[in-house]
Amino acid sequence: MASAVLVLTLALVAVPAATPPAQAAVASEFNAGYIISDENMYDGNAMDTGAVQSFIQRQNSTCNSSFACLFNYRQSTPAMPASQYCAAMPAVTNDSAAGIIARVGQACRISQKALLVLLQKEQSLVTSTMPTKRSFEAATGFNCPDTAPCDPAFGSFFYQVYYGARQFQVYRLNPQWFRHQANAWNDVYWNPNAGCGTGRVFIRNAATAGLYNYTPYQPNAAALANLYGTGDGCSSYGNRNFWRLWSDWFGSPTEDPLMVVRVSGSNTAYLSTGTVRYRIPTDERLAQFTWLGSVRQISQSQLDVLQDGGDAPRAVRITDGTIVLLDSGKRFIVENCSVASEFGWDCDRLPIAGWGQVLRYGDGGYLRRLVTSSDTGRTWLIQSSVRREVPDASLLAMFGIPSVTSTVSEAMLSEYTLSGPVVTSGVYTEGTKVKAVTGGGTYDVPAAAARSSAFSGARNLTAPSFDMLGSNGVLPTRIRSAGESYVLADEGWLKVSAAVYGGDAAFTSVPDRAWDALRVIGTDRLPHFAREHTDPQVYLVSGQKQAVTTADQSAITRMFGVNPRVWALADGALSGLAQSQRSGLARAGDGTLYFFDQRRAFVVPGCDMVRDLGADCNTVPTLAAGELNGYERPGTLQRVVREPSGIQWLIQGGARRQVLDLTLLPPYGIPAVASSVSAEAISSLPVGEPVVAPGAYRAGGDAVKVTTRAGGYELPTDARGLAFARAARVLTEESLTRLPSTGTLPTRMISDGRAFVLVDSGWLEVEAAMYGGNGAFTTLGSRAYEGLPLAQARGAHFLRESSSGVTYLLSGGFLQSTADATERAWISAYFGVSAREWVGAPGVLSALRPRFERIMRAADGSFVLVDGTVRYRLDSCNQVRDLGGVCETLPTVSSADLAYLTDRGPLTAVVQAPDGVRWLLQDGKRREVPALSILARYGISDRVTVVSAELVGALAVGDPVIAAGAYSDGVNGFRVVTEGGERWDLPAAARTPGVLAGVVRLTADSLNAQPATGVLPLRMTSEGNAYVLTVDGWLGVPTDAMGSLVFTAIGAKGWTGLPSAGRETRPFFARESASTQVYLVSGGLQAVANDDALRWISATYGVPTRVWVLADGALH
Repeated sequence: MASAVLVLTLALVAVPAATPPAQAAVASEFNAGYIISDENMYDGNAMDTGAVQSFIQRQNSTCNSSFACLFNYRQSTPAMPASQYCAAMPAVTNDSAAGIIARVGQACRISQKALLVLLQKEQSLVTSTMPTKRSFEAATGFNCPDTAPCDPAFGSFFYQVYYGARQFQVYRLNPQWFRHQANAWNDVYWNPNAGCGTGRVFIRNAATAGLYNYTPYQPNAAALANLYGTGDGCSSYGNRNFWRLWSDWFGSPTEDPLMVVRVSGSNTAYLSTGTVRYRIPTDERLAQFTWLGSVRQISQSQLDVLQDGGDAPRAVRITDGTIVLLDSGKRFIVENCSVASEFGWDCDRLPIAGWGQVLRYGDGGYLRRLVTSSDTGRTWLIQSSVRREVPDASLLAMFGIPSVTSTVSEAMLSEYTLSGPVVTSGVYTEGTKVKAVTGGGTYDVPAAAARSSAFSGARNLTAPSFDMLGSNGVLPTRIRSAGESYVLADEGWLKVSAAVYGGDAAFTSVPDRAWDALRVIGTDRLPHFAREHTDPQVYLVSGQKQAVTTADQSAITRMFGVNPRVWALADGALSGLAQSQRSGLARAGDGTLYFFDQRRAFVVPGCDMVRDLGADCNTVPTLAAGELNGYERPGTLQRVVREPSGIQWLIQGGARRQVLDLTLLPPYGIPAVASSVSAEAISSLPVGEPVVAPGAYRAGGDAVKVTTRAGGYELPTDARGLAFARAARVLTEESLTRLPSTGTLPTRMISDGRAFVLVDSGWLEVEAAMYGGNGAFTTLGSRAYEGLPLAQARGAHFLRESSSGVTYLLSGGFLQSTADATERAWISAYFGVSAREWVGAPGVLSALRPRFERIMRAADGSFVLVDGTVRYRLDSCNQVRDLGGVCETLPTVSSADLAYLTDRGPLTAVVQAPDGVRWLLQDGKRREVPALSILARYGISDRVTVVSAELVGALAVGDPVIAAGAYSDGVNGFRVVTEGGERWDLPAAARTPGVLAGVVRLTADSLNAQPATGVLPLRMTSEGNAYVLTVDGWLGVPTDAMGSLVFTAIGAKGWTGLPSAGRETRPFFARESASTQVYLVSGGLQAVANDDALRWISATYGVPTRVWVLADGALH
């Protein structure tokens, strides 16, 4: 090498003689400036491991070496990191020479052919039967300078191949570092002997420049004259041998990588990569490869050494890995191997071509999976090696496939197996027949129906694709799917009511969404006019079909409100429907009015009746002559008609009103007779308010309405199980809905001054006082009690709610539960109460509650305290006594009565009234507890129950639970309690802020409940100590400090209860709070004239200057 990095000398000056192959290289074709093309040199995918191994073994499969030969050499290889020159390579254990050559070539993007030639040129490793270990360690001559041994760091076969390949990429990517430059004139040596001189060479490309930088000599004329031998003293052979070996093994190194070849005398052509042959199966396929180059003639032996790659695909792989389809003189780039796989091409097995060859084809852009035939214009989706016709490319958007297509030859498309077309819900045709593809299956459209405009936009398919749609049968013209009924109209499906077409039997049930091939053009669930596509006759479709004239249409629209629109349906859509008979009103030629009901014609007495039927005499249609023939004549149509089910209707004012009792009608001039008609005869008339007397009415559901002289009411839901409700007369649901209602019927009501409660049989008249007075009743209008049966219960009586198992004695506005029938019998016998037990509506007793004592014994023996509407559990007789009760005399309360009270759990020893005051309940009294913390010393819990003021007020006030301290009722009461148990009223003079800072609030009752010992003295002695009251509390002083002033002796610990101001043991200054006169207190009182005198005394006698402020009167 001529670079600063590597110098290669092996095989440069002398080479062993080589035997020319059958098709030897021709020296005249050697071009020193263009030894090899870039496409051939940098094709890292030229050969895979199998192809390399096969090639090596074809060259030599005999080994006489004690070390190894190339075909059986193996080596574990290290991992190599990625670089700008080569891709990363993983470590491989026991890899073959062929594997190393193939993997390195691919990683470093250097042709495996080039590496094989390099190994042969440098060490004859491809053909040698006796290579040495040294041959493998210097396999490519990398880092083997002319004047020194090879660098041992690169002395392994793998490193030689890897770094040799890598070096050619170094040359390509960094040409400025090296002597020989592409696209420029270069002075190239003939021989390592500089005396041989140089020759000018214009190097055309990077690959050739790389060869000269690797082996910096060109062959002279002598070397070329003996192409397989030696030349003269200035000859070199490295680059000559590289060119010659490539030419002998793979063909011209400067020609296209992919060639079209044919054995002389044969009609079969092949694509050849130099190592693999691909048979071209047809003349059409051969024509597609015309642009690659002309067909070259080769010998059978040259063909035989090529590996068989099967039939030539239409796609090739470029040396940089790009996949290209060649078709109709255009090249199409295949985006990736996933797309190639859809077309049936294996990226790893495609023929290798050069960009120069491919660029001879016109640019077809990227190959899309969606392709259009250049011959037929039809579009196909290529998917998993099959073709699927696409009648509308926009259908593919839902599958994420772009609608862009590539145009290819029909010959290419014909090679793919036909599969089902890509369709969605819609209609399709192959020219004559039509199919509807739906979410519920595929259906053949009848030829008659296919004439409708709904199918005019059918998408076109080829006949084979059309046949592959399959069929679930013939598309019915009337279908029922997912609970909806459809009729095939001229422009799509019309959604209808099955009843209008004669019921579900007139429709064919199909799977869900079996209608979605066509749009739904509208919904018409009422009777309507329709005709078929090719039939001008219009029909009224209303359970059956009735042929109508234009005049009939107008009359029917006016009289019955049928929409005048005429729906155009597909031919056959009305077939099979029963032809209806005339119905409704019509006028005979003599002017007689008739009402038609099935095969009967009733005489209508006049236009008033016509109006009652909701029509106008002026618009009644006229009968054709003879049309009455065949109809029965049952006589005059009555104002009341009766359906076969027995339901009776009064026809009035264009509506039908249900009548349960015909005797209600004669007072209003309506005969109590009825005409029997079919259920359909008047079904088109709206339902009006029923004709009923006061009473209870229900329909098929649970709802019950009560009509009275004062109005109509809904019966409460929980009262619908009462006997009178279960016996309510039955109306139709619509009639019950039309029955007026002004609200919910109360279970207690007053009407006309009479009080009633709702019971099982109807209304029970009672004394209002028994149920808590008039306020517990709702006042309704006059005669509101009419409509339900009446009963009376004067005075006390027994009653239970229907939802309860407890029977109560109603007496004096209170509830008293009864234990059982025995107890009720005793009450009845003893007090004369009626033994009848009334069953009331749920809630009828909601305004009442039992009468409770404050403390009661429950049925289970436990004790209960009643506080308004709540109850508390008492844990023992002691707690009963604390509340002022006597266990032995407590009344008993039933569980049923207790249910009226809310259970608040156990009652604590301490309760709190709504005003926030807490009380300890003890010995029948309440003792105020201003601070809960004091209870702990007595073992009493500080938990508190909040109770009513009434409960607290029922107990007398006892001594409060307090400790030593000052207490006040917040008004004028102030009391001091000492630890000695004395209670002193605090004089007004002592009520200073400092003294009262810790005062505790008590109620006046609690304060007064503890009598005072007297008024607290301002000077006092206790336990031998003297104290005087200051504005901040007690000040301890010597007993003789104030001379003749008297100190009142009080009990033990008399100084507790008020704050301590401290103690003076020496003379001190003092004054009263309301006076400015200061005294020196020192065995008596001595007035101090002024501040100067005070300071002088302090300075002279050491008396502290502080002046104590005493309560007024403390110094007198």
